[in-house]
Amino acid sequence: MAKTYKFADGKTYDFTDASTALDCVVVVKTFAELDAIRAEFTEDNLKGAEFDGAAVQHIVPVSAKAETDGENIAAHFTSRVKSQDEINAEQISELQEAMATIVEGA
Repeated sequence: MAKTYKFADGKTYDFTDASTALDCVVVVKTFAELDAIRAEFTEDNLKGAEFDGAAVQHIVPVSAKAETDGENIAAHFTSRVKSQDEINAEQISELQEAMATIVEGA
């Protein structure tokens, strides 16, 4: 049974049973399929995403590695969890933007 990643844009992709939210493994036939999946792994598209039915938060894509056996392409999409400093900086930035909007509207 595959594990499904549902991205913020609504697209879903199935990954192998050994996959985790931080290390997704997929086997495809073409590099075009691989490129389509790789395009989903953006920081914005991981916000509000779900992996295997559970919400994921504060995930940042790190790398994509692929290898072929001549017939299939196996790829690993690696992500990491943001540090608390990164999360705090993002929240401060969002609050500053909200305050600026309020001040402009006043």
